[in-house]
Amino acid sequence: MEETLPNLGDGIDSANVLSIAVSVGDSIQKDQLILELETDKAVAPINSTRAGTVSEILINVGDTVKMGTPVLRFTGADQGDSHPSKETPKTSASQNAPVKTQISEETKKISYSGNYTPINSTECVTSPSILRFSKRFGLDLGRVEGTGSGGRITDTDVSAYISFLQSTAFEKKEVHTAEQVTPSLQTYATDFSEFGTVRVEPVSSLRKKIASNLRNTWTNAPHVTQFDHADITALMALRKKYKSNYEKKQASLTLTTLVIKALIPALRKYPQFNASFDEGKGHIIYKDYIHMGVAVDTASGLIVPVIKDVDKKTILEISTELSDVAHRARERNVALEDLKGSSFTL
Repeated sequence: MEETLPNLGDGIDSANVLSIAVSVGDSIQKDQLILELETDKAVAPINSTRAGTVSEILINVGDTVKMGTPVLRFTGADQGDSHPSKETPKTSASQNAPVKTQISEETKKISYSGNYTPINSTECVTSPSILRFSKRFGLDLGRVEGTGSGGRITDTDVSAYISFLQSTAFEKKEVHTAEQVTPSLQTYATDFSEFGTVRVEPVSSLRKKIASNLRNTWTNAPHVTQFDHADITALMALRKKYKSNYEKKQASLTLTTLVIKALIPALRKYPQFNASFDEGKGHIIYKDYIHMGVAVDTASGLIVPVIKDVDKKTILEISTELSDVAHRARERNVALEDLKGSSFTL
């Protein structure tokens, strides 16, 4: 039995293997951590979908992997599957035995949008139930990579391929003019070792994402700098007065928490600062919610977790959640959902 990678999340095509938590010969349980992946947003833990003994590890630390990639092989594994088939056998087991077949002419004649060309004369090893499914819905099995024994196409392979098709079909397509195309990050042709000793290190996915976001922000966002002075003597005295009370409740009353609370009425009064501009449609999108992104400096780079609905939370709730999400961000254990949806960033 093989363990394959599940869908990594919207907009995430691949990830780097950060660590492998099991070894050959280990007996593991279902839902046990088997590896960690580093995406361009966070570290994602991957758990096993079945129990068994690890007979082979198919990836290495540092590999780039994508959905459907086989990562482990098991012996004595149960039949758990992250993508179970919903079809119930109606006849004898022989009808679901693996068969070798060619993509039918009926499938090849399916009308597709765009310049799609089915793969011709492709022989596939699969079960009759999957073959019937492919014929009924016009699925080109020639484009499905089989991960089963001998390249056999399994339910998991078909499910992963359909998920890939859906994510591609509904991916937002942007049309840019020549003037709108953002220049790529500079690649240096100069050999800097000519001038002295150099050290070349690979860049993590997170660092690449930070560089890309900073470049896009500098290129696309208007830059306005405003300097001012504020007397926060009373605010600091208030923090000092109640700090110990918050610590007793396992919360930290920080200046950041108080600034978040102060921003809420400001964003209500000036909603344009809690809005987005859709240049393509010519719309301003005003948001009725306030989701506060808070920049956290970590050893891996700047990460911006999001505290949702801060306008509906007390200072204590904001303090507790801010402490928790900041700690998880520094440990690279923050969930992808915690990095989405910011309407304003502090």
